[in-house]
Amino acid sequence: MQSTTQLNLKPFHFKFLEYLSFWQERLTGTRLAELLGVERTHAHRAIISPYMSMHGKDLIQRDRVWMVKEPKQALPKYGPATVEGLFQFLDGVAVLRDLTGEALGVPFEDVTIDLPVEQNLDAFRTFYAAAAQRRAVRVLYQSRKREASYIFSPHAVVRTSSRPHFRGFMKGFEGRDGFFTDLVPARVVAVETAGAEDYVGPEADLGWTRRIDVRLRMSLDLSESQKAALMREYAPLDGFSDGVLTIPGVRTCLAPYLCRHLRYRVFDDLPVEVWVPTENYAFAAERDVM
Repeated sequence: MQSTTQLNLKPFHFKFLEYLSFWQERLTGTRLAELLGVERTHAHRAIISPYMSMHGKDLIQRDRVWMVKEPKQALPKYGPATVEGLFQFLDGVAVLRDLTGEALGVPFEDVTIDLPVEQNLDAFRTFYAAAAQRRAVRVLYQSRKREASYIFSPHAVVRTSSRPHFRGFMKGFEGRDGFFTDLVPARVVAVETAGAEDYVGPEADLGWTRRIDVRLRMSLDLSESQKAALMREYAPLDGFSDGVLTIPGVRTCLAPYLCRHLRYRVFDDLPVEVWVPTENYAFAAERDVM
């Protein structure tokens, strides 16, 4: 007979099962066992089998890999079912298990705390699963300038103050050689999975692998009282000295997003410039684009 403790753990274990089957589209006993720190036989017997007895109709198996049969009709029952829910899940797992983004399957960076309206769930899932499986996608994308088709190899997901985006390698842009860039799932018109042979990994993405120290100075337009308030607020930080804030170890491609997030604050219902970058970090990120 199972103990109450074991029974209560099932919803927790099922969250990881649905994370793999719904978001990564790649549930296996081996991968589930790795995430939960249990034996593979235990993952099959104590987690996958009970779940399948209750919700097996929602999953389909191909080449010993389970995935959700109809994502739009069978949203997760225990795990995250929205993009915001996924971010909360990743945050929670990182705290509980001290797991890195890489251990969870897709590197995850967070440069803010807010999210806008819910994202394009189908596009986000397709990108996320492609990154986890190291596969490219064919995407019809609405950029700020035009609608066009590309082949995109996502390798990481980033949450910023304006919206989440995927970092990856893009081919097919105006006849140019491929280069690493960011794509926003909410701007996707259509997307489908391409082959693994089209995938370009993050190894050559210097904007992602190279880290820099970001330095921002206090704005000269601040009033004396505003400066005094900020000096007191930031004084305990090791990276703050003489009105300059230094944030070490920032991925080069994330520096522009970090600067935008910190640049303005709202005082008395009015936006006020607070932190000004000491150099053009957008240019620094562009230097690393292939």
